[in-house]
Amino acid sequence: MEGVVASGFGGLSKGQVGTLTSAQFGSHTLNNVVKTIFSMDERGMGADPYVAAIVGPVWEHFILTLNYPGGWLRLESPGTAR
Repeated sequence: MEGVVASGFGGLSKGQVGTLTSAQFGSHTLNNVVKTIFSMDERGMGADPYVAAIVGPVWEHFILTLNYPGGWLRLESPGTAR
């Protein structure tokens, strides 16, 4: 499916919705990540070459800890959380 996938201060964002074959975060690999938005923007955040896609419901598989003062992020499987 292709079309307008979001809107914000910069206007409308164009993209294509699909399934990401796999995504790896450290030692964790997720397969068949549905609801992934692949950007088709020519300007703005979505046009950044380092932003390939807005990945779908990925974070529900992890416990996410952000340490802003320390400048780090930790992803843990729910069964191994500290």
